[in-house]
Amino acid sequence: MITLEVQSPSTSNLLTLASSVPIGQSAIVHTEGRNDMATSQILGFHWVVKDPDGLVVEDYEDWTLFGVAPRDTEERRTPRFDLDKTGTYTLKADLLMNPDNPVVVDSYEGDLCTVTTELPPEYELIQHTIYHFAYLYDGDVEVSTATFKT
Repeated sequence: MITLEVQSPSTSNLLTLASSVPIGQSAIVHTEGRNDMATSQILGFHWVVKDPDGLVVEDYEDWTLFGVAPRDTEERRTPRFDLDKTGTYTLKADLLMNPDNPVVVDSYEGDLCTVTTELPPEYELIQHTIYHFAYLYDGDVEVSTATFKT
């Protein structure tokens, strides 16, 4: 079994495949594979990311060093790559077994994400002057308030 997600710094969460992403972002593809066999298996991950012009942006293959136990999962992340062209980026991802004679046990081929020139919405700052006693601190998370024009 293979699970895929797209990670972009414009959001703190993972995006689903074929999400819309603003131009100028970078992305990471998070791939997770599970061993559905009854015995331990060495799993391989191979992915090819292409930009809207069909040029290869990322081509990578990696294998586990040791066998993955039955029902256990293994994950890999691509190196970060730039989304610098508008249009649809595509992904071909394979989960493989048997490094000596690789066999594809699961795969995905389709849209990764769509890069748009969409600008973020305008915002209007509610509090114009920030005083030291009005600043909110909640651990590692800074909190501020803004409203968005519609």
